[in-house]
Amino acid sequence: MAQRSRPIKVALSAITGACALATVLPLLAMVLFSFAKKIEALPTEWTTHWYAFNSSEVLESIVDSLLVSIPAVLIGLLVTLPLSFAMARHEFKGKALIDQLIVLPMLVPGTVLGFALVGLYHTGFISDLVPPIAFLIAAHVVVVIPVLARPIIAAIQQLGIAVEEASMSLGASPVVTVIKVTLPSILPSVLIGAIFALARSMTDFAITLLLIPIDFVPMAIRIYNSTNYSIPQLTSANAVILLVLSLGIIGVAELISRRAAK
Repeated sequence: MAQRSRPIKVALSAITGACALATVLPLLAMVLFSFAKKIEALPTEWTTHWYAFNSSEVLESIVDSLLVSIPAVLIGLLVTLPLSFAMARHEFKGKALIDQLIVLPMLVPGTVLGFALVGLYHTGFISDLVPPIAFLIAAHVVVVIPVLARPIIAAIQQLGIAVEEASMSLGASPVVTVIKVTLPSILPSVLIGAIFALARSMTDFAITLLLIPIDFVPMAIRIYNSTNYSIPQLTSANAVILLVLSLGIIGVAELISRRAAK
């Protein structure tokens, strides 16, 4: 039996390794290319010039990204927390439909969702009442809610109701129980969801491209705009900066996850 399972393990290991290489090698090539002095597959001359070429504009783009992503995540949390409690603790009509709607923004292509939001914004009186930047933040709220909701709902379900019932049996009100018992217990999952949502928002391209206001250039759009210089190394350098930011954000989430597991 063990001999029969060995080829399967070898095949799975080979497939896993191939998938890892397919993911890592293009990123590694992009990093190397960003340091190339001239256009070469394997750089023979190295430079950091492309990282300093438009450094002030890149810093402005990072700030612009945060001006959208941080409010979107905070608003998303305000929406997601009560929604997650309802989904994890109660049975009601339409629950299955809401569960599908939560993940819908992850399933719909970004260009389709972006064009739908553009049509919504320019239909009726929305464009007259809502500033473009506010609508862009609202669009990112739609994008981050699925990323926030899944870990929070899972954490509430895993927590169970025994701890909450014990708190209320000792005289605590439902509101006090949620604030002092439930929320601290699920806080690691909330933070992990928020960090992943921040990374998801900062790297969004399709929706952001279709909805950005004039003179507002988030980092994902800065990478796209850098192709106008016809300098592939510059585009690679900007992409590496966004990659490092995303990996740093995800690294923080991983640290929180490990500490919570301990």
